[in-house]
Amino acid sequence: RKWNSGIAECWQDISLSMSASTNYSVWGSLYYYLYSTKYSYPITFISTPQEHISVYSSVGSGWHTQTTNSKTATGGVYFFRPTQTAGAHTYGIRYYVIGKWK
Repeated sequence: RKWNSGIAECWQDISLSMSASTNYSVWGSLYYYLYSTKYSYPITFISTPQEHISVYSSVGSGWHTQTTNSKTATGGVYFFRPTQTAGAHTYGIRYYVIGKWK
């Protein structure tokens, strides 16, 4: 959505499946996985927009952080868990991005 004020908003929901063989890395007592896929925005912002994400999981609790986004694409997402996850599971990522288009 592009506003006459120069503000633009975009959003997207992504669902991804991980198999039982997904390799989580270990950092201290945490397990983490970097989902490095970046999604192109439908427009190019004039400066790096604010990117807000929320994550939901079929395997219960955990938390996330994101890598740096750009004027043209989302950042990656790190998923952290206190335990190794066995079996296949899904994650959902909800992106909301707001910034200036002019």
